[in-house]
Amino acid sequence: CPVVIIRGHANPSGPIVVGVDGSASDEPALTVAFQRAERTDAPVLAIPASPLSRDLSRRLTGLEGR
Repeated sequence: CPVVIIRGHANPSGPIVVGVDGSASDEPALTVAFQRAERTDAPVLAIPASPLSRDLSRRLTGLEGR
Protein backbone atom coordinates (compact mmCIF):
# COMPACT_ATOMS: atom_id res chain seq x y z
CA CYS A 1 0.00 0.00 0.00
CA PRO A 2 1.41 3.41 -0.93
CA VAL A 3 2.31 5.90 1.77
CA VAL A 4 2.63 9.66 1.29
CA ILE A 5 4.24 11.95 3.85
CA ILE A 6 3.92 15.68 3.26
CA ARG A 7 5.68 17.95 5.73
CA GLY A 8 3.88 21.06 6.89
CA HIS A 9 6.77 23.34 5.98
CA ALA A 10 8.22 22.24 2.68
CA ASN A 11 11.76 23.17 1.73
CA PRO A 12 11.21 25.04 -1.55
CA SER A 13 14.59 23.96 -2.92
CA GLY A 14 14.36 20.35 -1.75
CA PRO A 15 13.26 17.41 -3.88
CA ILE A 16 10.04 15.45 -3.62
CA VAL A 17 11.18 12.00 -2.48
CA VAL A 18 9.12 8.91 -3.33
CA GLY A 19 9.89 5.26 -2.59
CA VAL A 20 9.23 2.73 -5.35
CA ASP A 21 9.39 -1.06 -5.43
CA GLY A 22 8.13 -1.94 -8.90
CA SER A 23 4.64 -2.89 -7.74
CA ALA A 24 1.31 -1.50 -8.92
CA SER A 25 1.27 0.64 -5.76
CA ASP A 26 4.02 2.79 -7.23
CA GLU A 27 1.67 4.54 -9.63
CA PRO A 28 -0.47 6.37 -7.04
CA ALA A 29 2.62 7.36 -5.04
CA LEU A 30 4.41 8.62 -8.15
CA THR A 31 1.29 10.51 -9.25
CA VAL A 32 1.15 12.37 -5.93
CA ALA A 33 4.90 13.05 -6.04
CA PHE A 34 4.77 14.48 -9.57
CA GLN A 35 1.65 16.54 -8.82
CA ARG A 36 3.36 18.05 -5.77
CA ALA A 37 6.55 18.65 -7.74
CA GLU A 38 4.62 20.46 -10.44
CA ARG A 39 2.97 22.76 -7.88
CA THR A 40 6.25 23.56 -6.12
CA ASP A 41 8.61 23.43 -9.13
CA ALA A 42 10.72 20.85 -7.29
CA PRO A 43 12.57 17.83 -8.69
CA VAL A 44 11.37 14.29 -7.97
CA LEU A 45 13.77 11.76 -6.46
CA ALA A 46 12.57 8.14 -6.72
CA ILE A 47 14.25 5.83 -4.20
CA PRO A 48 14.10 2.11 -5.04
CA ALA A 49 12.96 -0.13 -2.20
CA SER A 50 14.37 -3.11 -4.09
CA PRO A 51 16.60 -3.51 -7.14
CA LEU A 52 15.00 -1.78 -10.13
CA SER A 53 13.64 -4.09 -12.74
CA ARG A 54 14.11 -3.22 -16.40
CA ASP A 55 10.35 -2.60 -16.64
CA LEU A 56 10.36 -0.18 -13.71
CA SER A 57 13.35 1.69 -15.14
CA ARG A 58 11.46 2.18 -18.40
CA ARG A 59 8.33 3.36 -16.56
CA LEU A 60 10.30 5.88 -14.53
CA THR A 61 12.03 7.17 -17.64
CA GLY A 62 8.64 7.65 -19.26
CA LEU A 63 7.44 9.69 -16.27
CA GLU A 64 10.48 11.96 -16.32
CA GLY A 65 8.82 14.65 -18.42
CA ARG A 66 5.70 14.92 -16.23
